[in-house]
Formats: sequence, structure tokens, C-alpha cells
Amino acid sequence: MPKRKGGEELVYAKADVLKREKTDEVVRFVDYWKSVSGQLPEELVFDSQMTDHKGLAELHRRGITFLTLRERQPKEVERVLAFPESAWKTVTLSGENRVFRHPKVLEEQIEVSE
Repeated sequence: MPKRKGGEELVYAKADVLKREKTDEVVRFVDYWKSVSGQLPEELVFDSQMTDHKGLAELHRRGITFLTLRERQPKEVERVLAFPESAWKTVTLSGENRVFRHPKVLEEQIEVSE
């Protein structure tokens, strides 16, 4: 999901991605986006399984910020819930039809290697 200037979001879905191709899908989308808009997306939000460290490094190289959504594995849930309340911040999501417009989020920066 790329964010356009001014905060407007474009939701993109591709249901026919083959398992062997999915780690390249995010970079393919970036190339597609540039071909139709003339510019790189500023920010992407995507499922963490749609790329690998090589793809994340490529996004970083192109200057694209990103947010990956992780699967809720029990150990990951336990790890995240161990953070203090002060580490979480409340954000407001646009869209009138959203059920949860003010979720609490935890932001982490990680070191990505190829």
C-alpha cells in the first residue's frame, strides 16, 4: 500500500502471486508504480512475507520507507507485549468505515542485511 503525497493511500492487491515469486513482488510493484506514476512511492506497507532482506535492502537503497506487517506467532506476540506501555503510541487512521481508527502501534527499527 503506497502512500501518495498528502497522505492519500492507494491499496494494491495481486492475488495470483506464485510462492516462488513472492519475495520479489514488492520490488516489482515499485517498478510498476514508477512506470505509471513517474516517481517512486514514498512509503509502502506490506506483508513481511512478500519480500526478503534483499528486497528490503533494495527499498532502502531507493530511499523508500516501509512498514512490514508481521505474522502473529505466539513468541512474537509475547515479545511485543513485553514492551512497556510507554513504548506504544496511538495513531489515527483515515477512512470513515474503519472499525479501529485509533490503534496503538509499536515502532521498531531493525538493521537489514542482504
